[in-house]
Amino acid sequence: MEAVTQKFQNLDNIPIELVILVFEYLAASRVQPSCLRRGGYQHPDGIALLHVCKKWRQIVLSTPRIWTLIVVDMCPHLLDLALDFSLEGSLQLVIHLGDHVWQVPEYRSAISRLCAQMNRTTLLDIQFYHDSSASLPQLCEKEAPLLERLRIENRFSVWEPIPLPSTTFGGVRPPRLRHLFLRFCQLPWDLSLFHNLQTLILEQKLEYLEPTRLLDVLRATASLEILTLSEGLPTQWPANVIEDSVSLPLLRELRLLGSNVDACTSLLRSISCDLSFLSIRARVTESDFTVFFNTCAHRLRGPIDALKIDGNYFENVQLEGYVTTAGVRRSVFNIIIVETSDGYHATPPSESVVVGMNRLPVSEALTLHLAGGHHVLEDQVVSALCANLPKLRILDAAYVLPGDNFMKAFGGPVPSPIPFPLLESVLVPQESLPYAQAVVDARKSAGVPIILEARDPNAAPPSNLHNYTACLKCSPRDLGWTD
Repeated sequence: MEAVTQKFQNLDNIPIELVILVFEYLAASRVQPSCLRRGGYQHPDGIALLHVCKKWRQIVLSTPRIWTLIVVDMCPHLLDLALDFSLEGSLQLVIHLGDHVWQVPEYRSAISRLCAQMNRTTLLDIQFYHDSSASLPQLCEKEAPLLERLRIENRFSVWEPIPLPSTTFGGVRPPRLRHLFLRFCQLPWDLSLFHNLQTLILEQKLEYLEPTRLLDVLRATASLEILTLSEGLPTQWPANVIEDSVSLPLLRELRLLGSNVDACTSLLRSISCDLSFLSIRARVTESDFTVFFNTCAHRLRGPIDALKIDGNYFENVQLEGYVTTAGVRRSVFNIIIVETSDGYHATPPSESVVVGMNRLPVSEALTLHLAGGHHVLEDQVVSALCANLPKLRILDAAYVLPGDNFMKAFGGPVPSPIPFPLLESVLVPQESLPYAQAVVDARKSAGVPIILEARDPNAAPPSNLHNYTACLKCSPRDLGWTD
């Protein structure tokens, strides 16, 4: 009992200013701790904190910022309570419209009240989980002068886009809007909503859209820093694409997900940018990969110091490059090529490894991570690796299936000339030790010794390329959206 009393006394000694900061941090989190959830509902974080002690109750009731994140997964009366306690502070509204919302009159009333608060809303996140798109005009009919982040997601049907009327927000573009995420919405492409954005994420099936329409939208958003186009790009590009017809000087992150190699090439050639990160997930086409990888390399800002090659080489393959700055590693490019859905194509994804190695800025790489099956060490791949990684010091092959062709990565038992002349260490699975040891002995006799490390492959991070569907599945973070 004394220990419990002492614990509460220690809590009482925490300065109020620090307690407020902790509570505000908790309230700003979208992922609510399970201890604050009751009966399947998400509660405003302040509700649970009200019942801890008198001191905390006073702090919570006198701090409106604790009540600013309102999620329509709460009990209806708690929505009203959160609105009351937030006073006149800015709001972040997360509205998930499932079936239960429209079957409960109290929910409809609470949502109507939320809509009336649009004048103090800075973040609006609307997700439709059933055919309730007719309610969108009601939800967004008021002007939103403080709105900075808007996400509207249609999770009901990708084939029935939600119409986004030109009268959204009273026909007046929110002047502070900088971040926009639209998923399967039917859009007027001349909508002023696209202007002056920093982040634009579109999950739309754009295959039949005229390329000039898309380029016009991008011209109106010259301030873009993050651009994601997922689920397809226009396919009817002219034979002679006008190079650099759209200037995006501030663009630093570009993601083209779910289209094909030719469409990605055409879009990349059309925009002038200097990227610090490029992510592409594209299906193969009949075209040569050379133009595609040349264009990718032309848009990237600088070299990498680590490279990962992953995939099964028949359905998919991945090339990912990293750079480490001040001890922090970040991805520079992440290019995934997948087979077409019919399972056959004249240009297999494996060819992208060879061409990619010859074109991408990989010559400064010091570390190579090989993942997948033994086919990653086929002759043409090994030749490309040896030719383009002259400074390689660490070969991490701990995720490669063992086999005789492991020897090929080093040029055979008596390598001449010695590939990877600066190589210092090799990591391999336990099963590959006999093959790798022969290579180590050969290199030692040639005067270029290396350190061999055996590693349990079960301790390695799992491959993220399991099949065609997994390659194209994206989370909001994959798309470049952070809450």
